Amino acid sequence: MVFDPEKISLIVAGAKVTGYADGSKVSAEHNKDAVTPTTGIQGDTVYALNADRSGTIKFTLFGSSASLVRLRRLAQDRAQVAVTLRNGRRIHANDDGGFIISHQDCRILKVPKFEGGDDSGSIEVSIYVPTMVFRD
Repeated sequence: MVFDPEKISLIVAGAKVTGYADGSKVSAEHNKDAVTPTTGIQGDTVYALNADRSGTIKFTLFGSSASLVRLRRLAQDRAQVAVTLRNGRRIHANDDGGFIISHQDCRILKVPKFEGGDDSGSIEVSIYVPTMVFRD
């Protein structure tokens, strides 16, 4: 699979996020391991399933990104936000790679910082997703 940043779309509270910083990535990761293995002294292994399916979506924007104004306001209001992250443009069921993560009850974890200077800099934003499921 070839990574194509033009195929990534992140929509927060109904608006597409724009203004990604140079060299930045969008990441989506579960907060906990899915299982916890325990192996006894005789080699027997038991797996404890973890019910926590929460995750975090992280991305970095230019300090001058128009999306930062909205994201700061949503974070300050502690607003519940709908988030959709789509990777790939799946047209046929056998297309390689694409997935979608979508949840209605997400929160921006921290108000994105402000940073002034001689360039626009980059600002990281983290969004908590209560149930992160990667769907085809």
